[in-house]
Amino acid sequence: MDYGALLVVAAIALLTGAYLAQPMLRHQGFVVSDVGHRRSELRAAHEQVLSILQELDLDYAMGKLAEEDYRAQRAHLLARGAEILRQLDALSSPGQQGKAPRGDVEARIEALVAQRRGRAVFCPQCGVKLVPGDRFCSACGAPVAKEEE
Repeated sequence: MDYGALLVVAAIALLTGAYLAQPMLRHQGFVVSDVGHRRSELRAAHEQVLSILQELDLDYAMGKLAEEDYRAQRAHLLARGAEILRQLDALSSPGQQGKAPRGDVEARIEALVAQRRGRAVFCPQCGVKLVPGDRFCSACGAPVAKEEE
């Protein structure tokens, strides 16, 4: 290999390293406050609760859960989701702490769960993901009930 080529490669590597190190050398970036970290944690927990609610509803629809277990778990998850939303509201507007009625928060959770249900529909027979508008499952051939709006 030619020394000229090695020098060119070394120069490109040096320039690339200097360019990538610029933000660290200048101490650029942004600092996230404790409130920002807490808000991020709460949003992640809220997404987790919504995902678990969606899975719980699917398991119940497929007959994997007994009625009383489903009701108890769903009530617990709704209460957890409502508490997370209250904490998020308190972080967003400290003066308005605790003023949202319980039914309003639970209605927001129900709306979010319904919105997620609209994103993914599964076959009640075999659990395969369906395409919106399908009348029959492409895997098992089971008829798919039309969801009421």
